Amino acid sequence: MSRTWLLILLPALALACVPEYPLCRSDMQCKLAQTCVDGRCVQCADDSQCLQGEKCSEGMCEKPLDRCSSSAECAAGQVCLFELCTKCFEDEQCGSGMICVDGACAGCASDGDCGKAQSCVDGTCTEMATEPGEVITPEGCGLEPAYFEFDSFELTKEAKAVLDAWIPCLEEGRTYTLVGRADMTGDEGYNLSLGLDRAKAVKSYLVDNGVSSKNLIVATAGKHIAVSSEHETDRRVDIQ
Repeated sequence: MSRTWLLILLPALALACVPEYPLCRSDMQCKLAQTCVDGRCVQCADDSQCLQGEKCSEGMCEKPLDRCSSSAECAAGQVCLFELCTKCFEDEQCGSGMICVDGACAGCASDGDCGKAQSCVDGTCTEMATEPGEVITPEGCGLEPAYFEFDSFELTKEAKAVLDAWIPCLEEGRTYTLVGRADMTGDEGYNLSLGLDRAKAVKSYLVDNGVSSKNLIVATAGKHIAVSSEHETDRRVDIQ
């Protein structure tokens, strides 16, 4: 066979030997971001070729499933069904005293699911403060309210300074109620939620600084006891 015929036939023979995708002999025969494993183009050969948090399973990068044996092992609001953490579909899956609201187990769907002096706020039965309470003033301590910015439950530097002054005044073993409040702007439901978030933010700060969580109860008044025409002084958390 002449040299000319060899030059013509060799490329054709080479093409004939290339396996049909997804079969392969090397990574070069796979698509971009694929690798050749055991003669087949796959997404990954091991976990290092997957995104953070993913696992390589049978050549595919997958997020690991949240396996469980009980709902206590799942994230808040989820239930354990068929050994997997997932959303709820009916109240019976949530356990005693809980109901299924928009796929998440919650303590309530309306105020009627809660006890007296409680309101359903963000799926949780929450203590309600419908009138101003007496702010505690232990001897030598004037516990000033912690104030917040408009439409916010983030603790400002000034609010943290107020809470730092609270801490040495709180008696060990005594229960305190943190009442979150809002101004008169906005609807009732939103302000109840905002007041609760403010109370939770204060509790979280106090707990992080050594106060026992068991001694702190969060409550909300929303805008029910808003009295100031200036608005600013109603955006606060009282301790009672």
